[in-house]
Amino acid sequence: MASPFIAQNKDKHFYWNIDANVGVNCPNLRDDVDLVQLGYKALAAFGNCPPSLKALVANITVGGAYSGKEDDPLTKAIREDQKLRGGAQDGRVSVIKGSGVYYSSSNAYILATLDSHLCINNPTVYPRLDQIKGCPPALASRVLASMGPQGA
Repeated sequence: MASPFIAQNKDKHFYWNIDANVGVNCPNLRDDVDLVQLGYKALAAFGNCPPSLKALVANITVGGAYSGKEDDPLTKAIREDQKLRGGAQDGRVSVIKGSGVYYSSSNAYILATLDSHLCINNPTVYPRLDQIKGCPPALASRVLASMGPQGA
């Protein structure tokens, strides 16, 4: 399930984390998948999203079924994102572990980037994902459970 995470860096930035990896051969929990799908839509809406990734994200339905298979639109987007950024090429969005948002000296977790774009694109409501247009019910429910109706 999507859950709050505060990075232990100088900014103490708030992130939403996932409880299990999302992607090929992963548990693909419903609200974790919803968070990743919503995050990719936010990334694609940002001006500097590479055209190859933006084209793949266009095929993702936020809140839609996710098979975890190689031919699924979300898997294709994850693979393209990994190819473009370098680092791990495992077809999955990993849980943020430890106290920061980098898993190596130069590679940020994909989820940290997706979260940042959710924040950039929705500055008046972030971290209240439930108030973002198109937030799926499972994810909205998890946000409300984590933060309460008046949260953040």
